[in-house]
Amino acid sequence: MKPSMIAAVVAVHATSVAVTALHAQQPNRWIVPPGFQVAVFAENVEGARSLALGPHGTVFVGSQRAGKVHAVVDTNGDHKADRVVVIATGLDWPNGVAMRNGALYVATRSKLLRFDDIERHLDSPPTPVVVRDSLPNPNDGHTWKFISFGPDDLLYMSVGAPCNVCLSPPMVSTILRMKPDGSNLEVVAEGVRNSVGFDWHPTSRELWFTDNGRDGLGDDLPSDELNVAWKPGLHFGFPYCHQGDVPDSTFGAQRSCATTEAPALKLGAHVAALGFTFYTGSMFPARYRNAVIVAEHGSWNRSKPSGYRVMVAFTDGRRVTGYEPFLDGFLPGPSDSLPGGWEATRIALGRPVDVLQMPDGSVLISDDSRNRLLRVSYGVAPAVGLQRRIEVTINDTAVTPENLTSSRDGTVYFGSMAKGTIYRAAPGASQAEPWILASAAGLTRVLGVLADDRTNTLWVCQNATGGQDGAPVAGQTALRSFDLKSGGAKGTYPLSPNGGVCNDIAVAADGAVYVSESFRGRVHRLKPGATQLAVWAASEQMNVIDGLAFLADGSLYVNDFATGKLFRIPVNADGSAGALVAIETSMPLVRPDGLRRVGPRTLIQVEQQGRVTELTVSGNRADVRVLGDGLPRASGVTIVGSSALVLVELTKAVVVPYRPQ
Repeated sequence: MKPSMIAAVVAVHATSVAVTALHAQQPNRWIVPPGFQVAVFAENVEGARSLALGPHGTVFVGSQRAGKVHAVVDTNGDHKADRVVVIATGLDWPNGVAMRNGALYVATRSKLLRFDDIERHLDSPPTPVVVRDSLPNPNDGHTWKFISFGPDDLLYMSVGAPCNVCLSPPMVSTILRMKPDGSNLEVVAEGVRNSVGFDWHPTSRELWFTDNGRDGLGDDLPSDELNVAWKPGLHFGFPYCHQGDVPDSTFGAQRSCATTEAPALKLGAHVAALGFTFYTGSMFPARYRNAVIVAEHGSWNRSKPSGYRVMVAFTDGRRVTGYEPFLDGFLPGPSDSLPGGWEATRIALGRPVDVLQMPDGSVLISDDSRNRLLRVSYGVAPAVGLQRRIEVTINDTAVTPENLTSSRDGTVYFGSMAKGTIYRAAPGASQAEPWILASAAGLTRVLGVLADDRTNTLWVCQNATGGQDGAPVAGQTALRSFDLKSGGAKGTYPLSPNGGVCNDIAVAADGAVYVSESFRGRVHRLKPGATQLAVWAASEQMNVIDGLAFLADGSLYVNDFATGKLFRIPVNADGSAGALVAIETSMPLVRPDGLRRVGPRTLIQVEQQGRVTELTVSGNRADVRVLGDGLPRASGVTIVGSSALVLVELTKAVVVPYRPQ
């Protein structure tokens, strides 16, 4: 652990396992970077391995020897599981789990199964559909499978080697992909000994994966790997070359290391790097954006244990710029003081397997030796009495707020159309006070506001006023940025003169800022580090474009105030806008406004007819759920704790209890 990483220690009592008398029932003492906390999210999840998140918030968990798939449900939103349900049992090492369109895909050693509409049938699961049987290598060596859907909507699957080191048959020691119906199976990457985790870079969409090195070359060779499959057809060395630069003693003469793909990072010998995720949330500090958070399951054949921790790799494109501990404490003491071999696995206080980012920006980590899921979060939890208030008013007159936003700590921000001032309510407060004064900041006619905790920025849409009946034009139509804590001005990014209205704002995973321009049907983009906005997308179909929000598929979703339509704009690999796609809604939307993301596929918005609605997107359709009605002239919404704050009557925000389904 680096000296700069001051330990934040949290004691969590784990379930007892069969360990030596010295370490039996010893609690974990977690070591995490400053500001992070660790808590048990769920217990009694037998053999917890791979993780997948359902559109309604259910966490699905695969296993190996247990033969079970679990569904973990946090009913009341307190970040601790209320139910752990076994939805399948008697399966043959169901390690891999993945979600698509409400269906849970499960990979056993020999079959790919699908449980349709599973979240609505947790207590009476449907008979699984066999998507594909006779999967490669069901019997020998590394037979368990890891699966995940890629940004191309294809299902990717790892197939491990049938041995420690050998020549593999076709389709083995690979990463494969297929259509969701199991057809068109093809090889994506070869020479992959045993990958039990992969993910796609949030901006480049390139496939990254872990790979476990061979045994029998001593304590320090070869290293496990973090690899980048930047195009299909690459060979990653096995069995000819290990860690990119170690020829195999038996097979090395058959293929040079120079003809194989070197790893982006050597992770260390025998650490057993398994599942990981690219972090794209807003809860953690900005330096964690696009970082790889990877679980090291821990060694079983090294004279001193290695691994047994969760690490973070900081990335810049395909380069790894740093690698440091993220969560430590799975061993009862320093590794050099502990026995190695299988004894290390017996005395360990846990063995991390997979990492899953949750909608609130926290991450879950599965632990198959202690049958649990851990939750790692950052920052101070909101005040206990935060939602005892029933409304938030503004301590001023004739403000006319059109939108509102909130930061992670529960602070609420309002913009003023009439005065241009930004108002702020402290966490739990029932009244907002003037904060960024229009007279000092040059703000005019503020509509959209968006708090971005990752960059400590409050983004503001301001608009020019006046110019009628001989009055002078005041201000300019522009995107503005301010320090989220101090209110200090950061930047001004004008829209085109004589254009439409700067209305609403969204921030993508790569930090790019997107702005809707109403009455011109345009979306502008401010790239990270850029000094000017550029038109990114335009269409007459979204002439009165209003709300913007990104979902986990990386696409931008927009609503049109005039037509009530919802659209998706995909982001192409080069960052350009894809073709506009109309999303069918299960009920009509009337003057929709204030779009916000609340889950991987879930949005929340208000409609000026007087209601707040939740939209769950599946393909080109969105199921609409009414959360509240009778909300006069609703124009904005933000989530604080377990409630929605809805801006009504261009005057105040009222509390609407909200729990995503």
